Amino acid sequence: MDLIYASDIVDQDAARSCNELLGPNWVPQVPSGGLKKGAALHFDLSLLGKSFPVPETLDLGSDGSGSSGGAQNYELAPSVGEPVVWWEARKNLGPVALERIGFRYRDKTVWVLLDVVVSVSGSLRLATRGLGVAVPLSGGAYPLPQLEGLELGFKASPVEVAAALVRVSPPDGYSFALGGAATVAVKAFQIQAVGFYAHPTAGNTPSLFVYGGAGSEKGVGNSIIKVKDARLGFGHNSSVRQPTIDDVDEFPFLALLKRDGKDPLEVLGDLVQPHGGRRGWVSTSAGSFWLAGGLGGTLFEYADWRAALVLEFGPEFKTFTANLVGKIDATFPKQGKPYARVILNTHAGYSSVTGLLQMTSVIKEGSFLISSDCKVGGGAALRIWTPPSPHTGDFVYTIGGYHPDYKPPAHYPSVEQRFSVNWTLVPGHVVLKGGGYFALTPDRLMLGGKFHLGVDYKVTAGVDASLDVLIGWHPFYFDVAFKVRAWVDIGRVSVGAYVKVWGPPTGGHVTIYMPSIIPDINFDFGSGRKAPPAVTWNSFMADALGCGKAADIITTRVLSGLLPEMKDGKAPPTGPWIVSGGDFSFLVRSVIPITRVTLIKGTSDQWFFSSERPLYVRPLPAAVRSFLGTQIATRDGHAVSSAFGIQITRDGQSIDLSAAGNWRIELVREKVPGALWGYPNVLDPSSAVSIPEHIVGISVTAPGNDRLSVTDIAPLGSTLVSAATKLAAFPIRSNDTASDPHPVVWVSGDPSVVEGIAQKISSGGVVESRGKLYSAIPASIRPPRSDSPLTGYAKWAEDYLSGDPMTAS
Repeated sequence: MDLIYASDIVDQDAARSCNELLGPNWVPQVPSGGLKKGAALHFDLSLLGKSFPVPETLDLGSDGSGSSGGAQNYELAPSVGEPVVWWEARKNLGPVALERIGFRYRDKTVWVLLDVVVSVSGSLRLATRGLGVAVPLSGGAYPLPQLEGLELGFKASPVEVAAALVRVSPPDGYSFALGGAATVAVKAFQIQAVGFYAHPTAGNTPSLFVYGGAGSEKGVGNSIIKVKDARLGFGHNSSVRQPTIDDVDEFPFLALLKRDGKDPLEVLGDLVQPHGGRRGWVSTSAGSFWLAGGLGGTLFEYADWRAALVLEFGPEFKTFTANLVGKIDATFPKQGKPYARVILNTHAGYSSVTGLLQMTSVIKEGSFLISSDCKVGGGAALRIWTPPSPHTGDFVYTIGGYHPDYKPPAHYPSVEQRFSVNWTLVPGHVVLKGGGYFALTPDRLMLGGKFHLGVDYKVTAGVDASLDVLIGWHPFYFDVAFKVRAWVDIGRVSVGAYVKVWGPPTGGHVTIYMPSIIPDINFDFGSGRKAPPAVTWNSFMADALGCGKAADIITTRVLSGLLPEMKDGKAPPTGPWIVSGGDFSFLVRSVIPITRVTLIKGTSDQWFFSSERPLYVRPLPAAVRSFLGTQIATRDGHAVSSAFGIQITRDGQSIDLSAAGNWRIELVREKVPGALWGYPNVLDPSSAVSIPEHIVGISVTAPGNDRLSVTDIAPLGSTLVSAATKLAAFPIRSNDTASDPHPVVWVSGDPSVVEGIAQKISSGGVVESRGKLYSAIPASIRPPRSDSPLTGYAKWAEDYLSGDPMTAS
């Protein structure tokens, strides 16, 4: 063992020069990998007559960063934990086997660790992971025993058991963590489970997850569908990383359905270990929890399939994420020489955080049709953007990609491989290749493909063909290109044609070429290429906005304060709203985004809001004119303004909505689809992305009523004053005696109470008293149409009151 101190950094060249000066004698050498500034420890190990040269130099500086040289083997031990340098020992002492020796250094502490296996009768196996001692290098501290984990194995036909419990390096914010895994197999039946527990540094809410299930080769089901594996799990204060289509083969919740005999700790490691620079599949996350399930089996006895679903909820259910991952491997027929095989990976997911609903499928390598020489491939993707995504309202579905002249927006999925066929008909002589695509977006459809047939047998010849179709709507237009070429490598003879058709109005161009024989033949037909025809406002309003008439553009809805207005026991189908004056608000929405809001008072308009964000009508031509009088007008040639005015009148007089303490006006902002309101350039797909926060409506709230005071109702006289005096005597004391008026229970034979109510509720005295009360209410807050004689209620009394109530007498 060498203890070395360097006053400055010693790199590899300086270390080599020092060692040349020191010579190969007993004088200690400087580690060839160099030294960091400060103290370091270097040693060689000899155990049981075997030497283990340690190329690692442990830095004893305060940062505990490790070594400056390379180690033979790094891994996370035990499967999940701090980096440890391991050396294979492979020494047996009877039933005890020393498998490997490990060293670890951190925070001025050196760990010496052993992996020891004890076997009993060849069927029982007990193993330690990280059994050893931690030696503090600071003064006053004592060595501490160490045990990272235990493994148990049992194998006695037909039963096989494997289990492990290991200590895991706790995540940030946690003081202690454990991981465990177990597998029990009986013939073709297997049960497997993995779990994790971490205790927080502060508080008593741990992070944990459990995932497990069972499987059998025999399965459950019939010849159509059979389930062979089922898994369930959950996580608390835990989160699952969002998978992509590239993660399907390695997604652990799906891979666990393979029953491939993996070591249980390897399964746990697949779930929690970081991989490829990304965090582990499962990690701690305060307040989150998830549920997971998986199934695997066969379909029609030709296809093996696996699928896993993970649902995750954020803190207080404010966020939600769902991921469905699946894989299918179908071979036809299952026995004998196969004529087709399709390997398909699929991922579907939704996140409330991003508002993205997606699905992606890929045909994997190894798929073929008719013959193993006829390889197929390709991918498909679906994306739908919902709130709160900045692309809300946009969507795309594609198989094999896009039109070659189309530049998809940055948020569209990239499908690099066409739906393709590559068939070697005659090895080395005849090959057939082809690829196709299809795509649908809010404003266009694309489809096409390429085809190649090549022959190389004494002569070289071939045929190439391609088709590309682009169709748009709002405005409607189409663009079709077809190309075909046949050639033979005898005198380099080739012939071909190129046809381009567009419209409306329909026109096109044709080129026929035979190089080295005749000049190219070019001619046009139909109309020349023109800008897409203008969409009329009426067709745009009906097809794009769903408005049959102009009145459908504006809609209103009561938000609060709506009262039922009864007439002959039925609510009127039409007519004015009957509302509560103290709690009334309503919403006015426009299918056309609003750029300017004015408050109308009499014949004058008062500015309220003006948007700085330009508004366009993408399906309409740039030369937009006035569509609805002055409500929509052109602005700098392309952008339009949409002016919205609101006026509230009372008794024919306009109310000043801007006055303090009066009606409250609030703007409603939402994202709008760029396919409708983006820049009017049909060749630029980026103009179809959604546009954030345009004004789409206005909410209006009426001023609240003031409560009536005694002075407001003083004209009613002493009766109400006397009632107020009695109210002041409450609460009732236990020794109080009843005094008139008091409730009287109706007894059979007495006059009908219901009939009495029906007669008195609209009698002259009651109507007169109600009229006085109504007149005492200030006109500014008096409910409209509330001074009626209540004859309708008198008529309905016998229907509404199924029994005689108590009365006061």
